[in-house]
Amino acid sequence: MLAILLFSGLSSSAFAFVAIKSVHGILYFRYDGRFYFIETSNMSREPAPSARFRWPVRVYYEDTDALGVVYYANYLKFMERARTEWLRALGFEQDRLRDELGIGFIVRHLEIEFLQPARFNDQLVILSSLIGPSRASFDFAQTILQGRDEAVCCNAEVKVACVDRLRLRPARIPRAILTAIDSEIVHGL
Repeated sequence: MLAILLFSGLSSSAFAFVAIKSVHGILYFRYDGRFYFIETSNMSREPAPSARFRWPVRVYYEDTDALGVVYYANYLKFMERARTEWLRALGFEQDRLRDELGIGFIVRHLEIEFLQPARFNDQLVILSSLIGPSRASFDFAQTILQGRDEAVCCNAEVKVACVDRLRLRPARIPRAILTAIDSEIVHGL
């Protein structure tokens, strides 16, 4: 079912029409460049389930510190790889975006909570969930899960900015990427 929803009260005189798609009892919609979904009992800024991307990683000896656990900065590297692979799964290579469109992506803001350490030879899964794009940035929720029971190692919220590669100033996210994201939200990867 595809419907149009009228929002009022967003600003003193604003009315906004938003396309909505209902899938399995969850309403997906886009407003002001961000994606949201509504379950029957609440409204959330959580990512739409179809927007979750999973990337497997094995912990190598080089990833660990003197205590035999993953060095904290390496969790950020794992998350970076997952975001890169998410973009690749959408059909976009970062080197081509840089060379052909003159843009790149940089982390602008990061909040991370470490809950449980990963160790040498653990198999991890990095979940990258798009919370929503704006004109010049993506907001991600990322979680690193450990082992078969998928215990949570850490959670992060990451804002990634699109920038002009020469000036390192904000740039609009190309329409082709936003279109691919819209398709991912509605149809899944």
